[in-house]
Amino acid sequence: QTAVGKVTSIRLMGLSEAALRRKLEALGYADALDEHSVPLVSKLVDDLVHTTESYRSLKITCARQATELQAFQQKLEGSQQVANQLQAEQAQLHGLLVKANEHSGRVETEAYQQAKRLEDRIAELAFWKQAAAEKLAAGERENLALKAKVAELVKLTDQLAAGAVEPQVAAPKVDVSTPPRTTPFQKSPVPAATVDLLQSANTRVLALQRQLADKDAQLQAAQQSIRAQQIALERHEKDVGHMGGRSTGDANTAALAARNEANESMILQLNSTVENLMAQVRDFEPTSREKARLEGQLAAAERARSEAEEKLRKAVRESEAIQHEVLQLRADVTMLQTTTAKSSPPPPTELDSAMNSVSGLRTRLAESRAEQDRLKTVVETLVRERSAATAQASALQQELDSLKGALAEA
Repeated sequence: QTAVGKVTSIRLMGLSEAALRRKLEALGYADALDEHSVPLVSKLVDDLVHTTESYRSLKITCARQATELQAFQQKLEGSQQVANQLQAEQAQLHGLLVKANEHSGRVETEAYQQAKRLEDRIAELAFWKQAAAEKLAAGERENLALKAKVAELVKLTDQLAAGAVEPQVAAPKVDVSTPPRTTPFQKSPVPAATVDLLQSANTRVLALQRQLADKDAQLQAAQQSIRAQQIALERHEKDVGHMGGRSTGDANTAALAARNEANESMILQLNSTVENLMAQVRDFEPTSREKARLEGQLAAAERARSEAEEKLRKAVRESEAIQHEVLQLRADVTMLQTTTAKSSPPPPTELDSAMNSVSGLRTRLAESRAEQDRLKTVVETLVRERSAATAQASALQQELDSLKGALAEA
């Protein structure tokens, strides 16, 4: 049974070695293979195949991500063009709003000045009305006095006609020996209402002067502001003049104001959308840099893999050469032992040289094994880097999907 098990294990090893040789021939390695190196070379070949397939899939994923990134950049360029158009429209609407504000300011100023002129006219008419009322009152008083004198004269005439009084009594003699006394002219007192009206008029004049000074200061400030904004408004003058002709009347002004408000709200919404897109683009920039870094890592991993494959081939060749030398040395030692058993012992120099050869071969074999271990470590490192690159590629794909969803919602 032990012999049968050994035969079976030898057959299995032969089958695995044949399968390994077919794999090596498929990969382009036609060198000889030692039976002691079959397990290690098999593992290395499997890792190499797995690494190659992973690298191929990762390269395809990177190409797909580059295509998606290019499509996203094209969409971003279209969004930037739309944003530039919206900014131009916003500038035009801003010019229209400035013109409308200037027009409304002029209308308000003219209305205020007209109201002040009407107030001054009303004050002047009130003054003349008061003066006319006072004159009318004075004329009524004089009329009453004249009526009283007329009544006295009529009564006196009736008495004279009836003979009740004498003419001397009725008409006393005027003494002209003394000159008549002349009383100086006295100015009639100014009524209190007239004084109050004059004082209010003076106060109003002072207030108007102060308001005029304030308006002059505001006018100078407005002129300076207009001169400062004139350069920015010159480029919009053509469109403003074209649309300003349709906003001359009050109804057109109200319609234009409503339209400007609607346009402003739409522009604000579009600006917020553009800002969100720009923020997403800024958020995507680290992802792009990470993608570039990942591509650099992939290139470095490819170079390291090529170097590892070359070193592995070299180590396999060295291992085969060492195994060949060990086999030859064993044959020499066996022959030497046979010769020693039949004849006298060999000289010490031959034994020393043989021992030195064995030590050198052992050292080279140890170095070869160490090199193989190091190459195995390098391959494991490459596998880990490939796994990390795959994870990063998956994260980049998720970020791209999220950005696509955000753009679709926008």
